[in-house]
Amino acid sequence: VLEQVKNVDADTIVPGHGPVGGRSEFNEARDLLILLDGQIREAFDTGISVDTAPSQIDVKSFSAFANQDRIPQIVEMAYKAYSGELE
Repeated sequence: VLEQVKNVDADTIVPGHGPVGGRSEFNEARDLLILLDGQIREAFDTGISVDTAPSQIDVKSFSAFANQDRIPQIVEMAYKAYSGELE
């Protein structure tokens, strides 16, 4: 979905979560989601538990990300998706 939205010719993006923004805000959110997915997937693939994985997530340059307290929830949902528990 992010790849499809990236190709939409629009100056204003209205996300499902978070504030309305422009192309740079969209790209920043997209980059953060890609970073999170990569790190969470690596933790899942190496057998790190869903309870331990959040403490190993490093949001790097996204340290101002306002919802860092939601990382455990994001990890839990990603683990469910990776294991086929989500439809």
